[in-house]
Amino acid sequence: MAKQQIEDKIRDKLAIKLNLIEDGLTYIDDEYHLKNPNGAGGFVDIFANDTNNNFVIIEVKRSDAASREAITELSKYVALLKRKKNLKNSEIRLIVISTHWHELLVPFSEFYHATNYQLSGFKLTVDKDYNPISVEKIEALPEIEGRNICRRHFIRYYKTYDDLLDSKKEIVKQATTLGIHDFILVVFNLNFVDPFYGATKVLYWAPQLKSREFYIEKLTEVLDSESLNEILETIDELDDEDALDELSERLDGEIDVTCETCEIGYPEKLTDRLNEMWSLEKVFKHGVFQEDERLSEPMILMDLKGLNGASFMHFFSTLKSENRSKFNEIESNIETPFFNNSIWKHDVKDIISYCKKKTHSTMLISIFNKDDIFETIWQSISCRDSKLWAPRFFVIVDPNDSSKAVEFFSGEIVWERKQFEINNIIQESFKNFEEYLFARHFGEQRQHNHLLMEKMGLKYVTNYKKVGKKVETDLNDILIRNKTISEKSKIETVPFDTFLTENINELMILFNYFENAHVGNGMFANF
Repeated sequence: MAKQQIEDKIRDKLAIKLNLIEDGLTYIDDEYHLKNPNGAGGFVDIFANDTNNNFVIIEVKRSDAASREAITELSKYVALLKRKKNLKNSEIRLIVISTHWHELLVPFSEFYHATNYQLSGFKLTVDKDYNPISVEKIEALPEIEGRNICRRHFIRYYKTYDDLLDSKKEIVKQATTLGIHDFILVVFNLNFVDPFYGATKVLYWAPQLKSREFYIEKLTEVLDSESLNEILETIDELDDEDALDELSERLDGEIDVTCETCEIGYPEKLTDRLNEMWSLEKVFKHGVFQEDERLSEPMILMDLKGLNGASFMHFFSTLKSENRSKFNEIESNIETPFFNNSIWKHDVKDIISYCKKKTHSTMLISIFNKDDIFETIWQSISCRDSKLWAPRFFVIVDPNDSSKAVEFFSGEIVWERKQFEINNIIQESFKNFEEYLFARHFGEQRQHNHLLMEKMGLKYVTNYKKVGKKVETDLNDILIRNKTISEKSKIETVPFDTFLTENINELMILFNYFENAHVGNGMFANF
């Protein structure tokens, strides 16, 4: 019997036994015709209705060769059905049912994670007469998140390059034994004299982030029961992201090699070191990182510095307006740099929604957000340049057309000329400056930042400029609603520089607290 005749027979017999798939499915039609005004139409194998009054498209396949076409056909049919009946996405369900899943599982899984339609898959068992006997629900493969480097890194210091290379070989060997295959090793030069260890080189370890199941499986193989239970109890109290960081660090810590000294690394620390003391010498890619020929040293450095959304301070990205996946990625990734800044997080998400409506445009997004107004004041006075330290962001929307205007969104801190006493603010929030430093050591000062700013009369605002040959708009402290940009209620404010200048005597109290406690390289006495 021909393949199509067999599929037709299975389809016809399944159409009267839809309860095998799900109770409450109601048959509407088979070979349901969908016309296409822009090309070839199509025929839905089984068209049904569920108990929630949603339409259900059921695609039936019985061979590996035929199953390859299933996802393409589903994509076509759902688009035609939406147009024909003016449906919402939530009113359509998709079901793939096949006797063979060898060729179908990967494309099904990718479509499952990429689409917002309700999609289900089932493996169908038939008897010798092609009567449907049973179905088994298919679970999609885990979503492939793409390149995702752990936030926690390992930094090892060496006196000579030969010492470093010997250690590198041992790291690769031990990592392989542990089941860690996907990682990056970077060699940095120290551009200063190390008075403590005489180190001249750094070997920087950064692995791909894996699943909780992966780490627990690998740790079970190398830890005794007491140590394993200890780490499992620790992660029970953490959210998913922090738990994965802890598990990754614990497994990475099983790599034991000789070095002068070592320390934990993370994106913000690497950014500081590269700005001050380190320079890149070489990158070694292992495992999946080797497979991407596009993955250049600058791209790797951007990932290691967390500019893709792993850093709590920095973010940078460019995209074309047509790249919807990039928009979604950015919306998710800005959660980290704006973790404690709900005002700018809300504003930038509104800006992204605004930009999504643009066509043929290029966007650039840059964020620097250090949630520590005390340190911002100290560093700004110390460097005599607040532009290096004041939190800010900007989004540039370029229409790539000289006849159209370029749009600029920018975030800044402004002052409402409120009077304050710095010692009172410190006492109310931390009791004393030493308690602030203690909170800062654990990153807990971030959650106080908004209140500290409020007590000094500081606030985050977002501004807008539109510049072109015929149009020039300049709005401060804006509100975005869909395509409309307007100013909020007018309250007199002045720039952050003015705040520093007009309050310099009061702020020098804070400055001196920092200077008296600072011992160099961002370190403070007793911390």
